[in-house]
Amino acid sequence: MPVKVETAAKAATIDHRRLAGKRLSMLLAFTALVLASILAKQASGQEGDYLTLAMPAKFEATKLKRIESQVNLALSDSSLTPQSDEWKATQAYYTQYFLYLMAQPDSGAKMNEVTYDALRNLERAAQSATPAFREALHGWIRQSAETVASGKPQGKYFRPVARINAALLLANLNTRPAQNGQPPVPDVSVAGTLVTRLYRAEDAPSGVRVVALSGVRRQSVLLGPALPASVKNEYLGIGRNLLEGKPPAGLEKEKLDSGAYDYMQRYAVDIVRSLGSPEDQKWLAEKLTAIVSDKQASPVIALYAARVLPTLSEAVKQVPVTPTTVVSWGDRAATALAAEVRRLKSLDRPQPVTQQQSLAQAARGGGGGYGGMDAMMPGMEAMDMEAGAMSPDMMMPDMMMPGMEGMPGMYGPMATARPQPPEVIAARRRINANFEALLLGLAGSLDPNGSGSGLAAAAQGEDKNQIEGLLAELRTAAEEVNNPVYDDRKKFLEMLEASSKTLDQWVKSRRPAQPAQPTAPAQPDVAVN
Repeated sequence: MPVKVETAAKAATIDHRRLAGKRLSMLLAFTALVLASILAKQASGQEGDYLTLAMPAKFEATKLKRIESQVNLALSDSSLTPQSDEWKATQAYYTQYFLYLMAQPDSGAKMNEVTYDALRNLERAAQSATPAFREALHGWIRQSAETVASGKPQGKYFRPVARINAALLLANLNTRPAQNGQPPVPDVSVAGTLVTRLYRAEDAPSGVRVVALSGVRRQSVLLGPALPASVKNEYLGIGRNLLEGKPPAGLEKEKLDSGAYDYMQRYAVDIVRSLGSPEDQKWLAEKLTAIVSDKQASPVIALYAARVLPTLSEAVKQVPVTPTTVVSWGDRAATALAAEVRRLKSLDRPQPVTQQQSLAQAARGGGGGYGGMDAMMPGMEAMDMEAGAMSPDMMMPDMMMPGMEGMPGMYGPMATARPQPPEVIAARRRINANFEALLLGLAGSLDPNGSGSGLAAAAQGEDKNQIEGLLAELRTAAEEVNNPVYDDRKKFLEMLEASSKTLDQWVKSRRPAQPAQPTAPAQPDVAVN
């Protein structure tokens, strides 16, 4: 029985500036925290002569609790004045204790907590504190964050993990919080710090620079054309340069941790899509198509590119589609299936000699059970990126298409004849992540009867027929992959091998001869005048 394909055209074309404000604010803050924690793992272990500050006497343990209590009172006091103890305590907390804490070598967990609380306290103050206090609090937090992120008190930098947390604060500062269903308004006045003092600063750790880029992306998505012209042009130049493979010096792909550069390019996609002119959108549509077609492109960026493509509804219609394009997209799907075949086969490892069955035991069907990687927690396999993307439930919020949070799975709830082995569930998730992105990019919709603005809208004649043929192959393979009759590893693997072979043969039969294409050397990112 065929598996029903749920439509996602509506979800895929939601305007990203219409997301619910408060939820978006929290998602962006959470994303930055996750990103910061990942990038800080290496940075926190670095040796170096970093700034260390002595604790002011007023922040000793018993006194600190009282100050924290006064800060909480200040956030809800509608009659607060600069002369009040609560005002003075809050000022001291964010201009003195914050700097002290960020300078300590062993305060990582507390540092993250204070960073998150600063963002939350700004929102709380916006609801009930006086305008004067709100402005003062914003200034204290911003000044301290800039000092930690890019300052050099006493001739020394703060530790990388502290600078990452401070960059996170700057990236998420607002002049108006989310309210009445409207998204927050980012503080554009920090644009110069994000770009010049952090993103392009060669002496800033890579984690700081990537978090600064997340702030550029956040402002671009939330404000779009409302950004001041000079800032918009600067941000647009950053996005285009990244997608051309031209990051600022020191952020080249080979110098970053695995995957970090791919996420930078995903931010760049959002920046150009949010700020670009019709001509920029056309350029972006062609660039995204090329990224998906590039066999060397990581699934982290390639699948995101495929998902974004149909949102460029007018520009995608102008994308040149060739037989090579169609074959390359089909090859990406075939590669995903083949990777899952290899992965599942690798789970059947030879047993050690001391545990091998005798021939008599084997004949009786004795032994059994899973070992090795099968003993992992269900879903852990989804962290492996070889097959082509994280499982949807492992994605960070900003990894998803704007408007697609909470979007139903490609094939809806999976009806099963019996409980599925975790490795089969993980394989289905990885394949679905690949196929869903490719189907959206090709057709603009997951509904076979729907209409969208994917590559099919741009193709003509035989090229359009080729896309329709590939869509039919992908949908057939997807129905097989999600058919609950394959409810154990052996049956699922047999089906997967057959589907992989069929799709691979389709691709090979349509692959034209391709001469090697020389590539121009990448140039460094430069400021846009």
